[in-house]
Amino acid sequence: MEAVNASAAGDTIIVESGTYLEKLTIDKPLTLLGMGGTPVVTATENEIAVLVQADNITLAGFSFEGGPGGAIFGVSIQGNDTSLYDLDISGYLCGLLINPAERLSMSTTALHDNYINSYWPDISQNPKNSIDETVTMDAGRSYTGKGGCPARRLTPPQMQEPSSA
Repeated sequence: MEAVNASAAGDTIIVESGTYLEKLTIDKPLTLLGMGGTPVVTATENEIAVLVQADNITLAGFSFEGGPGGAIFGVSIQGNDTSLYDLDISGYLCGLLINPAERLSMSTTALHDNYINSYWPDISQNPKNSIDETVTMDAGRSYTGKGGCPARRLTPPQMQEPSSA
């Protein structure tokens, strides 16, 4: 987060391989590139690993890994003109949340082992978004439509409290 805070609009931030416990909020145009291996970004319980609030953002070359602590979202997109590629998003209540966004471009991204892989409220209403055939999702749930991400209303089995028998 320090590098994001210290950067100027339009900067490119190179992130070296490693594991980063982060809650990133990107509120200015930036490019974040994972290099030298794949940096792994994790979030703590009830958090979002990366919240994209600005337009003109590129995220590439990262693995976003939730865990048993119950991180809510891997990546949440709220800005326009966002490019996502070479990403792996797994282990979240909702791996990818795309709020109404225009000109989203996504390729070579894997969404898997999330309770809900993706929630895209406007995907059918915005033909300006480009989701390449190299984007893969496992058999987990995906939702489109209005009404808010169901992840906030659901408790997946792996995150429920154990029953006392």
